[in-house]
Amino acid sequence: MRDGPRYFLFFLPLMVLGCLVGDSRGDIIILRNGQELRGRVTIEGDKARIELDVGATLVVDRGEIAKTVVEGPGRGATKGAAEVSQELLKRLEERERIHALLEALLDDDERVRLEAEAELAKVGPSALPLVRQALARSRGQEKLHLLRVIAALGDVASAQAVEAVLRNPQEKDLHLEAARALVALRGPRAQWALTEVLVGAKDVALRGECVALLGRLRSAYAAPFLVAALGERALA
Repeated sequence: MRDGPRYFLFFLPLMVLGCLVGDSRGDIIILRNGQELRGRVTIEGDKARIELDVGATLVVDRGEIAKTVVEGPGRGATKGAAEVSQELLKRLEERERIHALLEALLDDDERVRLEAEAELAKVGPSALPLVRQALARSRGQEKLHLLRVIAALGDVASAQAVEAVLRNPQEKDLHLEAARALVALRGPRAQWALTEVLVGAKDVALRGECVALLGRLRSAYAAPFLVAALGERALA
């Protein structure tokens, strides 16, 4: 279990509740955003499956559940509080789809990963909060795909995180993709970071990519460094 005993103790009452209630309905589930749902909760690993009395089923991160009230709504509960709105249902379903696509980025099959990458880009800005979280904790191939997604979505807010990848000597395999993403996010303002990388990089492929990107940006600032780099390439 990812988060250890703390989460186990937090959700133990819910698991016991599932055993005691059986197929009964009517528990109140309160999410952390304040929304109250009516149905039955089943814990499945890091997820919570909520079978709603209105006939739909939601699967959310278990941490999104603040608490449950056993045996139906309290005396002050209203019908509006007990039923889930279609808008909330849509948001939760989209959130679950984004989680599934992020998990697919870890698949051994490259085709599956590329399809997930493309689908995440199609989701649009609503995917960014979860994509940013994933970028912060990801490594290797997963992070490579996330860099592409962030570039495709034009997430300027992630430019600093992308630049950090570009400058991290422990993530050399991601430097090319990070350089492309940085240009996609910052445009001409990426010239300073790219020039720095060009001057200090030992990797031939990375230097070549920086030269190409800076040339595309028509960077006057980088011109002397480009001339020097092209001269070195001619002498090599």
